[in-house]
Amino acid sequence: MLDRRSDREIIREAQEASATRFGQLASATRDMLDALRAYTHLVEFLIVISIIAIVAAFLWPNYLQARHAAYVTTCLMKLNQLGLAMDMYRMDYGDYPPVGKWYAALGKSMSAAEKKAQPFKCQLDHSADPTSYCYLNRSLLRGGQRQWPMTDTPMLVDELHHPFKTTILWYDGHQTAVDKLEWVHMRRDKYQIRRDLIHPEWFCFIPTELLEAEEASQPEE
Repeated sequence: MLDRRSDREIIREAQEASATRFGQLASATRDMLDALRAYTHLVEFLIVISIIAIVAAFLWPNYLQARHAAYVTTCLMKLNQLGLAMDMYRMDYGDYPPVGKWYAALGKSMSAAEKKAQPFKCQLDHSADPTSYCYLNRSLLRGGQRQWPMTDTPMLVDELHHPFKTTILWYDGHQTAVDKLEWVHMRRDKYQIRRDLIHPEWFCFIPTELLEAEEASQPEE
């Protein structure tokens, strides 16, 4: 069958076909470049995320350490406030408050603003107990140990709520935060912590020798 198209028509159709193929190639090239550009953005995003994760991994322990240090500082400030309240109580009544509900005795002399700061609770203590601190009353000590100044005798201790530190208020009025292992060595064979059997909400800080004397005085079954 003879092609009745003129040469001009044939050339025009060839040009149109060529332009169509070029357009298709250009479109495919653009699609490929868009995909490559999206992939490049994804790689850049993953790189940024990886860098942030690495930096966070390095900084996270420092953040935790700083946060724990802030909690310890707050606890020491509360112990300082309790130490001042203890001194005021001693000046008013001639002695420190008894073991039973000592926090209630101190609370009577505190203002509403002081009570609002919850001085008897560590910031990390979320229990229902009225106080976070174990109290060693001087009446539990033997003989000469009761005489002032009792510079080496702890009064209030929080050894439960800080992961690495034990906060202590000493009878001479200063506060310290010692490593838990150091504190274990300090009170080993000297003091024990227990709850009062009659009033389990009372935390008592009892000399070991007193507990041994109590156990020895109990009749054998």
